[in-house]
Amino acid sequence: DIGGHVADEESNDAFTLPLLHNLDVLIEGAESDIMRITRALNTEADSMVILEQEKARAQERSDEQAFHLSRLEAIVDIVEETHRKATSDADPLTLPALADVFGQLRGTYNTEYSLYNLSALAGPLLVVPMRRFLADWVPLKDPSGPAQALGAWRGLL
Repeated sequence: DIGGHVADEESNDAFTLPLLHNLDVLIEGAESDIMRITRALNTEADSMVILEQEKARAQERSDEQAFHLSRLEAIVDIVEETHRKATSDADPLTLPALADVFGQLRGTYNTEYSLYNLSALAGPLLVVPMRRFLADWVPLKDPSGPAQALGAWRGLL
């Protein structure tokens, strides 16, 4: 019996050593796969963080552009309404009212007023109201008549 038991152990060792080697190879392969997958997950996580940061920056730029766009749309609306009134015979715009509009533009939209040189729009808009204003002016009776009305424009142009 002892001889049979020894023979069994030798045959078990013959199978056990390759089996242990194969298990070690499988474990090393699994550990390698785990490390590779972990690195890939970390890379993906880093990419997600970077994409979230880029998304936040893009959203900030988009919000800023929307803010500027809404301000420009408001300016265009004011200028278009002013142009309509300045050239209308039914609802004429006076020089002081036109000066008030440009004062509002300069006060409320100062950055855009300077950046887009909105004061240059005053010239064409002034023609009809100025013509109406000067039509009633008698220089011999009131030599300084338009000086006060034109003085309001000095700071706006």
